[in-house]
Amino acid sequence: MKEISMIRPLLAVVLACSILFAVEPEAEKMKAFIQGEWAMMSAQDDGYDFLNRGKVNPAAPRVLRVKGDAWELNYKDRRLEKYTTTIHGDASPLLIDCAPANTGSGTAAVLGAMAFQDDILAVCLQLSHRDRGRTTKLDDTNDGAKDHAVDKLWFFMREDGFITVGLPSESNPNFTRQPDAWTGTEVLTSTATGAAITGPAIGKGGAIMRFYLEADSGQGLTCIAGGTEIALSTLPSGAFQRVQASVGGKTIVARTHTCSINGNGKPGPVYHSVDLRITPDRLRVWAVGTTIADLPLAAPLSAPIQLKATAPGVALRMVRWKTLP
Repeated sequence: MKEISMIRPLLAVVLACSILFAVEPEAEKMKAFIQGEWAMMSAQDDGYDFLNRGKVNPAAPRVLRVKGDAWELNYKDRRLEKYTTTIHGDASPLLIDCAPANTGSGTAAVLGAMAFQDDILAVCLQLSHRDRGRTTKLDDTNDGAKDHAVDKLWFFMREDGFITVGLPSESNPNFTRQPDAWTGTEVLTSTATGAAITGPAIGKGGAIMRFYLEADSGQGLTCIAGGTEIALSTLPSGAFQRVQASVGGKTIVARTHTCSINGNGKPGPVYHSVDLRITPDRLRVWAVGTTIADLPLAAPLSAPIQLKATAPGVALRMVRWKTLP
């Protein structure tokens, strides 16, 4: 009886410790999954995308680098935000606590949530220094209130393995090529209506093309793949723009406004992030927070993606791609 009475408290301690240090499988799987480099495709504040905003020059392409618990977020004015991040929970969305790791970012953790779906890693944080709370808005930050520096929402796509050189060829007369201070690569600008770029070779699994589109309102690109054509163009919206896709007589407009006001409060160029994903039977177009087209191919996949400018002066920045095996 004495041995049993001694065992009971021990079991209670073991049970308490197992609860306290319980492994959360989904959180552990997410931590392992997100290791590496992710491209920031959209950065929302109050329902608009502020990826373009910069005080003097736009920042280099925004990137999230994850190594262990360390997150390095480059998102504005070439400034790095560094966090030691804890992921917890066992259902989507998972909760995240990000403790600032670099000087000048404060000491209290910023709280938010994250989820991965349809190739998009969505991360939201409440960055207010007035009231540390948690946001779980992984859809949209447009709540009708102008509470800047409170809820932030980022959409990331995996960036590992992309190629950023060799497209188009040096002899291609359709586009001018100039060094691009914003991306550190090149900006390709169409010289005429119909100026075309042919994408990389298609693998058995297809290919992905990713770039930033800059075009005057109403202008853009026609994307051709597997006999399917999609027209991408920009749509004016006050001091903002949106991207729209037109195919088969139907038009779909991206839900997120892209801001055209820089950090000095002056109008500036608008860069729309675009991801074209072609598989053996489908073409999907994602732009600034929205999948604006996901269509079956009209013909078997046999040729690379082709992009045709709908006007002179349409610019592509940081064109890169990945062949899918």
